[in-house]
Amino acid sequence: MNPTLQSIFLVIQITVFIALLLPTLYIFVFAFAGLFYKQPPYPGQPLLRKIAVLIPGYKEDDVIVDVAKAALNQNYPQDLYDVIIIADSFQPET
Repeated sequence: MNPTLQSIFLVIQITVFIALLLPTLYIFVFAFAGLFYKQPPYPGQPLLRKIAVLIPGYKEDDVIVDVAKAALNQNYPQDLYDVIIIADSFQPET
């Protein structure tokens, strides 16, 4: 093989190697540094807020009553949350 052509291929290989090596080293450095970072714990929230659970339904007459009953069985004070069913195209008896 021609020595000039061989040196061109060597330069291309080194260029591609460096182009792939630098981003890999960048990710490795930050991944390694992330092993030593300890995030401070967040303080507990003693105050419970009032929330609303929105349940949309479209022609779900068969299951919406069971879903609403299951939504009411939460491990949260009953006076601090509301369950709201967003009904669309239900039967009048539902």
